[in-house]
Amino acid sequence: MESMDEIQKKEANRGVVLAAIAVAGLILGSNYLWSIFSGPLRDANGWLPSQVSMVYSVNLLASCIANFFAGAIQERFPIRRIILVCGVLYSGGWILTSFSHELWQLYLFYVLLVGGIGGIIYNTVISVAVRWYPDRKGFANGICIASMGIAPLVVAPLANAIVERFDVFMAFRIFGSAYMVILLVISALMQVPDPDWKPAGWVEMAETVNVHGRERTSAEMMRTPAFWMVWAMLSLGLSTGTMMSGHLSNIGQQVLGLTAAQGALLVSIFALVNTASRLTLAPLSDRVGRFPILCTVMGLTAVDMAFVLGRTSSFVTFALAIAVVAMGFGATMAILPAIVSDLFGQQHFSTNYSFLYSGYTVASFIGPTTGAMFLERTGSYEGAFAIMGGLALLGMIFAGCAARTSYRL
Repeated sequence: MESMDEIQKKEANRGVVLAAIAVAGLILGSNYLWSIFSGPLRDANGWLPSQVSMVYSVNLLASCIANFFAGAIQERFPIRRIILVCGVLYSGGWILTSFSHELWQLYLFYVLLVGGIGGIIYNTVISVAVRWYPDRKGFANGICIASMGIAPLVVAPLANAIVERFDVFMAFRIFGSAYMVILLVISALMQVPDPDWKPAGWVEMAETVNVHGRERTSAEMMRTPAFWMVWAMLSLGLSTGTMMSGHLSNIGQQVLGLTAAQGALLVSIFALVNTASRLTLAPLSDRVGRFPILCTVMGLTAVDMAFVLGRTSSFVTFALAIAVVAMGFGATMAILPAIVSDLFGQQHFSTNYSFLYSGYTVASFIGPTTGAMFLERTGSYEGAFAIMGGLALLGMIFAGCAARTSYRL
């Protein structure tokens, strides 16, 4: 039986661990800065736009694939050692990218090390957060994933300044060196609670599905209807957010004739609302439930895309419409880890999360590709808005179905 002092010490420890995880998320969110680096890299090496256009998407794919190995790694090695080794490899990937003058080097270092190893770090820290906060999963996940969402606002100005003051290669070296020091400190702070540890005075909610069921392996999870409903919800419902992430500035210029500076402002608004929703709606899901929030934000996104976005005539109304999309995108990403833990348990969380996270990877191809296809064929995004509205509606339907099937696990 733990003493009150031991309980209080662990309560304080989990706050330190969560703060360290938030900083790790900020570092991993630097992947969103690819648009700042891609142009200078292309110009410096004489590459064609088409030669580097797929780097970001393949980076995300590598991150998703690496997630599948994270669970097995966590079962064999201590968390601190994983963060230590992966932190060195991830940071080294940034530094080595600065020496990339051939395309194969860029894909090897930025995709394999930065993307792949970054995926292992992401999966590991999310798993640690859920273990420390079984009572406030939405809150913990919101903090972790919000830090990734806010990275472009925090790091982008610094990255742009370094590129302009020196060059893109020096930027990679500076970021890689700084990240190595920070991740070494984070690895020293990282720890996990005992398997049977619970926060003082906390009793697991009766409606949490895993109370009525059991811990599920990935094979068992994939035999449940709830898994496929949630996976479909992510693949379809998140496509709107990924399209906006890849095309937002161009959409603003095409729909309203905005300047490049106004388009950049829209990107900042999207990032701010995206982050705010992760910090607010994910903790709220601890109180009102995961699926009611997901159904609500996806329903609003569907209406917004189908009937509002393409019909706006002012910057303010357009920005508000964009904010609705950002809200749904951020909330869904932040609530996902809690859903995995709620439905399928904590024992196999890392591997189970990897399989469901692949739905987001699919969405990251569907959204940007659909936007680009309509722009090339029709010279407008209007058709893509309608398609994305329909996909968001399907996402809402699948979220509702997942809520109903989850209680029969």
